[in-house]
Amino acid sequence: MRFTLGVELEGAPELTVNQGVAALRFETKTTPEVELQVTRNLDVHPTSAWGSLIGLVPIISVRDRVAQRLSTLAVNAIRSKLLEGATATYELASGQHDVVLGTLAAGQTPQVAFTGGVPWQVNERVFLAPNATQVLGPINPGSTRLDARIEQGEGLVFRTVCRAEMPADYEAIAGGHLERLPARASTAQGTVRGGGEHSATLQVDGCEYFVVVSTLGESTTVAALRVRE
Repeated sequence: MRFTLGVELEGAPELTVNQGVAALRFETKTTPEVELQVTRNLDVHPTSAWGSLIGLVPIISVRDRVAQRLSTLAVNAIRSKLLEGATATYELASGQHDVVLGTLAAGQTPQVAFTGGVPWQVNERVFLAPNATQVLGPINPGSTRLDARIEQGEGLVFRTVCRAEMPADYEAIAGGHLERLPARASTAQGTVRGGGEHSATLQVDGCEYFVVVSTLGESTTVAALRVRE
């Protein structure tokens, strides 16, 4: 879904170097100002007879109510997390960098889905409801590896999309319809089926790109994902 977001923070940064990790920590001094507005043009689907009935009543805008509720929940969640501060880390030996909400102790790095010291561009754990999508990146062009550890669900389907093409492909991506994305020469795609660990090569030349993943089948999927060289 489309949204606009504005954040104003006041605080103090602190740079530390400890145990081979440079960390820039930011702690807020005042409550963050957060403005977020979710578009009212939502693709809302009823899940019950009552939901269908409400959608037929002209004086009640289901989309407006959903958008207002989502905006309120998101503002509260973002403000709460920003109150914890933020930390950017850089491991001097490997060149690995990361950013996480919350202030980490000196020498500490964020917890990631895959460990083992392999340099990565994306390293996170995702929770996907049926037909939901997650966008990973942006990722530098060239040859990379996509590692996936399926912890729950049937698996994932994935597709790469050049950064410049994201606006035109937004509706299909947001709706979870990766099959509707047009075929392009720069596209890498595939399926990760079944539990356990999997790996696939992504070859995307000529553009910064995103990896878009969606659920395989109709079950909720939990997976650890990593894009690495």
